[in-house]
Amino acid sequence: MKDIIVTENLCKDFGETKVVNNLNLEIKEGDIFGLIGPNGAGKTTTILMLNGFYQPTKGKIFINNTDVTKDKKNHKKSLGYLPDRTGFYELMTARDNLKFFASFYDLTKKKIQLRIEELLEYVSLSYAADQRVKTFSLGMRQRLGLAKALIHQPEILIMDEPQSGLDFEGIELLRKLIKKLASEGKTVLFSSHQLTEIMQLCTSIGILFKGRLLYQGELINFINQLKEEYQGSEINPTDEELFLDYFTRH
Repeated sequence: MKDIIVTENLCKDFGETKVVNNLNLEIKEGDIFGLIGPNGAGKTTTILMLNGFYQPTKGKIFINNTDVTKDKKNHKKSLGYLPDRTGFYELMTARDNLKFFASFYDLTKKKIQLRIEELLEYVSLSYAADQRVKTFSLGMRQRLGLAKALIHQPEILIMDEPQSGLDFEGIELLRKLIKKLASEGKTVLFSSHQLTEIMQLCTSIGILFKGRLLYQGELINFINQLKEEYQGSEINPTDEELFLDYFTRH
């Protein structure tokens, strides 16, 4: 599979603080890629640069072989973005919110209507289509945010801590949607510090710590590397314990 997102020596400074430091990512088409690390690792800043909201201090970002540090307009067509909290018009219904956001894309009125009904069903919100968003739970808002991010049928979906604050049911529904998107050939990148979600979903990971990339590759290969350190030992840690031990040592 081809690399669909690539960064070259990507840096972001805020004053004297290096938040992202020479980041070299290679994310393959069709991956579920987890960008993981503790709070303050640089995950959100990286995501905001990929989406074009922050200009890198230096370095390059390529999406579908396009240098998006030079071409900020066209790469947006390839990306859908779900922030940790999506803003909506609270007194408008779910359907009307999606109609409003769809109006920013080059879609006919008929296509917008069809796409909205399709998306409401996709995220299991058809039953609440005519409810005002102010009545929605956090999980419903996240699913509506996902529908908003998918309006223009992007190839890549980028999410920032999408499970944050969700209850078990909300997390389970989001997992199913992410897996469904990947099965349809979309590339999914999400940030998280929740190891359970990483284990459940990711095919590949990038581990960030203080703005630096400590590891990048397939999740199963990383876990096998960690397990090798315990060969011949009476200790048999779980995969999650292996991750925690790795972060403690770094």
